Amino acid sequence: HWHLSDDQGFRIESKKFPRLNEIGSWRMEGEQKVGGYYTQEEIREIVAYAQERFINVIPEIDLPGHTVSIVATFPELSCSGEPLAVAHGSGIFPRILCAGNDKVYDFLYALLEEVCGLFPGPYFHIGGDEAPKSEWEKCPRCQQRIQAEGLKDEEELQAWFTGKLVEFLEAQGKTVIGWNEILTSGTVSPKAIAQYWVETGAEAAAKETEKGRRFVFSPVSSFYLDYPAALVPLKSTYATEPCILKDQPIPKDQVLGLEAPLWTERVTTADHIERLTFPRLLALAENCWTWEKD
Repeated sequence: HWHLSDDQGFRIESKKFPRLNEIGSWRMEGEQKVGGYYTQEEIREIVAYAQERFINVIPEIDLPGHTVSIVATFPELSCSGEPLAVAHGSGIFPRILCAGNDKVYDFLYALLEEVCGLFPGPYFHIGGDEAPKSEWEKCPRCQQRIQAEGLKDEEELQAWFTGKLVEFLEAQGKTVIGWNEILTSGTVSPKAIAQYWVETGAEAAAKETEKGRRFVFSPVSSFYLDYPAALVPLKSTYATEPCILKDQPIPKDQVLGLEAPLWTERVTTADHIERLTFPRLLALAENCWTWEKD
């Protein structure tokens, strides 16, 4: 699972949209310009290396939120159209893609088609987490879209937006994965796999199990390896069962597996990565192998 776009930078070389790399791949931190991106040649090399070891690489382009690097490049794809800079620092930023603008979908279809060509595996991650709706609430085009499509609110608008991407990516031979926030409205496409990471919205996610929704589990309190072992201890990584609500088991055929994310924006050396990864990754692997703990 390779998270390749965020507010602070767009990390894939795009030959269709070279401005994404000229503008969106870089940010200013004080007087210093920082950033960069993987060339398509580098991406193909990594994908091939993984394939030789029976590993699929799943790209993530986070949508519609975590897209400041995109709307900084193309402000017209946001609700206001006002210029802004690529984000720096952590946080959740309000400027996201405009769900009421048809040009957004034209752009995304072209971009996603290009990215699909680099990743032959069966899955595509579209993010969907931490997408503030404040811009949509005051955007005439988004409000018109809600009315035109008979939607209840902005959460259903995100589900509609996600459905458009699910439909497009399915035509590209991809099954979509999204963070569990895509489930908030209860109306998102049943074809999307949910990656459960945060307890916020657990009630909505639990209802989806009754509909046969498939899940990947990466609860932040047990599996996030960028957290130090004092916060995410090995024992927790080993013992955590795939679960949303306590005492409500999930059918085994709806659990695709477990994932241990290791977000590296503050992990700058190979030695640091090793210390965070091991031995907790071994505990996760053992957890994945067996339902009956020994």
